[in-house]
Amino acid sequence: MGRLYGSVRLFVNFFQPSFKLAEKFRDGAKVTKRYHSPATPYQRLMADPRTSDEVRGRVIAMHANLDPVRLLSEIRLAQRQLVEIADRPVTGETAAPSAPTLAQFLQGLRTSWQEGEVRPTNKPKKKVAQYWRTCPDPFEAVSAQLREWFEAEPWRTSRELLERLQGEHPGVYPDGQLRTLQRRLKGWRREVAHTMVFGPAAPDEAAPPSSQLQSVTERNSHAPHGLIEKRPCCGSSGRPSRAPSCPFSPGALAHQRVGPRHARFAARGSGPASRL
Repeated sequence: MGRLYGSVRLFVNFFQPSFKLAEKFRDGAKVTKRYHSPATPYQRLMADPRTSDEVRGRVIAMHANLDPVRLLSEIRLAQRQLVEIADRPVTGETAAPSAPTLAQFLQGLRTSWQEGEVRPTNKPKKKVAQYWRTCPDPFEAVSAQLREWFEAEPWRTSRELLERLQGEHPGVYPDGQLRTLQRRLKGWRREVAHTMVFGPAAPDEAAPPSSQLQSVTERNSHAPHGLIEKRPCCGSSGRPSRAPSCPFSPGALAHQRVGPRHARFAARGSGPASRL
């Protein structure tokens, strides 16, 4: 730690310029600030007429023996050593990191910007995915009805579904909730696309026992912020029937594209229609 602060002190005082506030004016609510030209503490000390000749000579001699690139290399090495000490097990010993040569350090400066943050002490925080709701669900009471409309006519837009919902429930769902409905339909279309690409769920996963369904219902009743479990698109079992009700199921696509003969193969998961 002492070696790290020793190198940082010399690097900042002799080679790190900074702004200093010169004056500030206030005109009502407007504040105007003026700054001195950027300079290092060493330059400000030498420009100050109050600095004695003895101090000037000692500081000039110290500045002549310093190399900013070597100081930066020493700072990086000290940071790596601190990280090794912090991550070292209590009962184990690890070898100290080898110090790169000055030529290796200069060669690495050309591409170090591509690796992002180079400080070993910098550890980005892990982002936690937001799984809770920040406000109540405005479509909680009609979510099942909207899903039925979507499955019956999947080509309908969010605006058309909202207008239909406003016609059945006047004054309850304003136009400002269009964006919420758009996000809801986006999630449903993502589920349907996933089913079309990767196929229906496995039999053991698609038909859970009644005890599991009961536990899911109880968990939904106590879920925070009104979160609910998502249900599959093509019926309760997650697999399309021979005459599917969901227009996005492989059987329905076979009916629409290649005819009923290939649809029978698609419903059983075999034949040319299953590769659509």
